[in-house]
Amino acid sequence: MSEAKLLEGKILAAKIQGEIKTFVDQVRSTSAHPPKLAVLQAGENSPSDWYIGQQEKLAMKLGIGFVDSN
Repeated sequence: MSEAKLLEGKILAAKIQGEIKTFVDQVRSTSAHPPKLAVLQAGENSPSDWYIGQQEKLAMKLGIGFVDSN
């Protein structure tokens, strides 16, 4: 039987985000079309507004363009 492994969410997220940032930086340096995240929200919804704001912050942190159509 294998031993259980504790996953540290923040550490794992930071590692994955670092890998994504490295990849995005490579794409940005070799492509005329840098990656972008486009968001379309139908209607008014406070939790959705918060979620979209969090996605925008993360996109900016990773060097990904962000387009909010609202």
